[in-house]
Amino acid sequence: MQIPTIIDNVNGNTLLKALETLILKSVNLDIATGTFEIGAFLSLGKTWQHLDGIRILMGDETSKRTKEHLIKALQTVTDESLESEKEKDDTLQGLADVRTAIRRGKIVIRVYDRAKFHAKLNLMQAEDSSPVNFSTVGSSNFTLPGLTQNVELNTFITDSTHIGKLRDWYNDRWEEGTEVRAELLRAIERHLKEHPPFTIYAKALHAYFEGREKPADEWEENESVIYRTLSQYQKDGYHAALQIADTWNGALICDGVGSGKTYIGLMLLERALEENKRVLLITPKSVAESVWNSQIKRQLRSKSKYRRLLRDHFDLKLHTDLGRKGGISEDDLEHFQERIDVIIIDEAHHFRNASSNRGKLLMDIARGKELYLLTATPINNSVDDIYHLINYFGQNRSKYFSRIGVFNFRKHFRDIDKQLEDEGTEIAEKVEEGDLLRQDPILKQVLIQRSRKYIKESEQESGVDILFPKRVIEPTVDYSLKKVYGSLYDELRTAFDRNYPFINLAIYNTVRYHKKPEKQLENRQKQIVGLIRTLVLKRLESSWRSFEATIENLLLKMAEWLKIYAPERFEMWENTNRRWWNVVQDHILERLEEDDTLQEQSQQVFRLQEDRIAFETLQTYVTANPLEEENDIASVETEDEFVPEDHDLDRLFGDVVDDMNFLTLLLSKIYRSFYADEVGGEPDTEKDDKLQQLLKLLKSAPYEKRLIFTEFCDTARYLNTQLQNAGVADIAQIDSRRKVNREEIIQRFSPFYNDKTPYQSGEPVNTLITTDVLAEGLNLQDASVIINYDLHWNPVRLMQRIGRLDRRLDANIEAKLNRTEATVHVWNFLPPAELEDILRLRRRVDGKILRISRTLGIEGKFVSPDDDNETLRLFNERYDGTANVEELMNLERQRISESNPELWRQLPNLPKRLFSGKDVNVKPPQMRNRDGEIIPLKRIGDVGVFCCYEMPIVEKPKDEKSKGEIKWYFYDSDNDSIIEDVSGIWPEIRCDIETKRYTEEGPGGLRDALKKVEKHIQKHLMKIQAPMGAKPKLIAWLEIC
Repeated sequence: MQIPTIIDNVNGNTLLKALETLILKSVNLDIATGTFEIGAFLSLGKTWQHLDGIRILMGDETSKRTKEHLIKALQTVTDESLESEKEKDDTLQGLADVRTAIRRGKIVIRVYDRAKFHAKLNLMQAEDSSPVNFSTVGSSNFTLPGLTQNVELNTFITDSTHIGKLRDWYNDRWEEGTEVRAELLRAIERHLKEHPPFTIYAKALHAYFEGREKPADEWEENESVIYRTLSQYQKDGYHAALQIADTWNGALICDGVGSGKTYIGLMLLERALEENKRVLLITPKSVAESVWNSQIKRQLRSKSKYRRLLRDHFDLKLHTDLGRKGGISEDDLEHFQERIDVIIIDEAHHFRNASSNRGKLLMDIARGKELYLLTATPINNSVDDIYHLINYFGQNRSKYFSRIGVFNFRKHFRDIDKQLEDEGTEIAEKVEEGDLLRQDPILKQVLIQRSRKYIKESEQESGVDILFPKRVIEPTVDYSLKKVYGSLYDELRTAFDRNYPFINLAIYNTVRYHKKPEKQLENRQKQIVGLIRTLVLKRLESSWRSFEATIENLLLKMAEWLKIYAPERFEMWENTNRRWWNVVQDHILERLEEDDTLQEQSQQVFRLQEDRIAFETLQTYVTANPLEEENDIASVETEDEFVPEDHDLDRLFGDVVDDMNFLTLLLSKIYRSFYADEVGGEPDTEKDDKLQQLLKLLKSAPYEKRLIFTEFCDTARYLNTQLQNAGVADIAQIDSRRKVNREEIIQRFSPFYNDKTPYQSGEPVNTLITTDVLAEGLNLQDASVIINYDLHWNPVRLMQRIGRLDRRLDANIEAKLNRTEATVHVWNFLPPAELEDILRLRRRVDGKILRISRTLGIEGKFVSPDDDNETLRLFNERYDGTANVEELMNLERQRISESNPELWRQLPNLPKRLFSGKDVNVKPPQMRNRDGEIIPLKRIGDVGVFCCYEMPIVEKPKDEKSKGEIKWYFYDSDNDSIIEDVSGIWPEIRCDIETKRYTEEGPGGLRDALKKVEKHIQKHLMKIQAPMGAKPKLIAWLEIC
């Protein structure tokens, strides 16, 4: 081949071809280059082996000229070059020969560090048979682009005078260079080293979790106030939340009840303040002072910098502020919309109804903010709950998750909900096969949820023995409603029968009287009537006093409605029933006097002169929703919604009066039955079998502190009065309307776990009666017994109640309490069989447990110790948690990092495309929990290829250091299929440090399998509309044979 004078890489006139030709006629080669790529050298094939010696003098394109910098640049370029070569040939054919030649001195490399070295020269000493020597001088670095791709300008020289001067120049520069033989060998050796399968397994685990958490920085480690107080799992959760929010503008932190999510929230708050961001914290009223302000004051306000930042950059609002008109001023709203950077919401499940006032307001405020949602119970009723929470940062953008292959965010969750509905009873059978949402692509991106079991295991791996109490579900408390209501019971049952009720509830079902009824309105009103019926029956089960109050409120609503639309009929009814109507109004006034939220209206009532009671005031009382408990009565249609002339008024008014007469008769019988004086006075509590069973339990159970939950404030107040009358000492009662200092009562009931001593907190409270207003977020672990006086129909609420005591403990406080083994005793009053037949409450709870278990999972048995149905068995498993596969993987990651610290430190710096193999017949090590029990892992046992890839980043991240998502694939060669489910792949690749390397095909023979996996990935990248040319990076792969 004739070498042209000018070599420019155009039309096949490449410098690589020229060198291949000239080397075969030469005995030595001297190379000077600004940048040297080992991959370019490998492109010479075996041609270079024809030479007796090769000298390479290199510099660097940057202005830095220290030896250390040049060596580092050499190693970086070598790594990058070999990684690029491996994409074409994972065996790196020829590299071992290069390593041998360097070791033997056939190839010598030096770096030039005296000045910026930019020379490009290839100087060859010809064989004796050649009359001339050869040289090329020009613009090409010894890189693949320089030798083959770039348009360059190099000249071919054979003139002996010129070549002599070039050789003198090269020899002078060579003497000034520094040899880097050892450094280059180390860079090459990294890629030639054969790794055991355990290294590939550890590398894959490391990569899988690395991109999910932001690494700790110097501020966190050395300056943060909160960070040093966190357990490792809390630090992990905090770092994961930052990473998720970086990607999606929001994160759901959903660790189980009592696991310390508040501290993760406090750390997020401190981080935001440190970064000079403005923060809005939204919490329930029940925990604002007792938890958040208390912790902020104790931990952050103690530092002068934070005192200023908390004053200028921090706002705290209650859930109720967002839910009621005027709760947030116009100025505050504008501030939150325009200036707030970060929003943290505690007990965020209260915002699951996006159409509520608070939901609409949050959607507006959250736009463009960094949002952190804390809740142990993201799903309360349906999958829609969690959709609405995510949508506060998704902001109704249907393609918000398109980069992960979900192109209709709303439809995605509707499809899941439909799947759950279609499965019906099969849910119970399938729940053990894997939770539906744990592998959901969206939740894997935005949700942090660790089971209690994982937390215990994780802390043990960190050398900390975390404390949780032992939970004991005591025998259910039996009682009889027939004993409570006597001869009234059957009449009450029949009155609210689902199919043949005595009562019409006409004002809630006006569509029945409409001349042209609309189907949609008819269905909605049927639902309202059904809800009222259920509420009435639930209150009948809760207590006779609660039932009485509900019937009185119903009657008041009907009377008010009738007075508006048929005042003459109301007057006739009032004259006929004045005696009982006066009793009803007296009772409502008594309740009104106790209410904090309606104190002003209460004062107005006593100033009335003509009417005995102001309907507007009583209506406010009946329909007021304190937003912390469920409504008693569904709101009746307003005057604007009800158009009288469109209805058969005579029939409607007649049925309303019939309803009122029936309720009045019912109340008269209740009054006669439960009061010694039939028109009022003290009730005859001996008839109340349920109350008597509670008193018997309190006397027989030797517990110092007990927490009594009921769903309804009327029951709570009744119990408070009757327990005091029965001589129960040191008692207090809280509900959402009661005029008491909640924080003071909480501190008196549970001083140690609220940063007080008994002396500081005042007179002790040993029995605390409460509605579900105290079911969330509070630390009440000083107590040891929970009594559920009635069964809430949402199992999530029951879990939250138990979580007030069954939560993480503090060893120092336990010592002060003199408790060697803390135990939480749970007593439940269940609906008796006679009521269950009509209410079906238990079956309703069962169904919800299954649904929630199937989706995200609930932890623990909570109703009966001897209940063997599938629902409660699942619930029992889930309270401590059946750790999911990713939690087990994370535990394995912790164990490997602690038992093999040196390897773990090296993993981030190992080359990509790391390869090894293992025998499919070699059983992996057993997975054991902290108690030494074996955790069974199901294996497929098929041969194939495991691949760990880093996906390309579809959108530009906020953090330039962000990496793409790590995904695992397993090519099952027996079935020619590709598995993506991590839970199916992980058991196949598990191994330990003793597992021997074993391969059959090796990287060269597995190229076809790798191509199939990469073709599968390319389809995914096309689906998510990744940029053209975006390619995944192979991190590690493993032959299983």
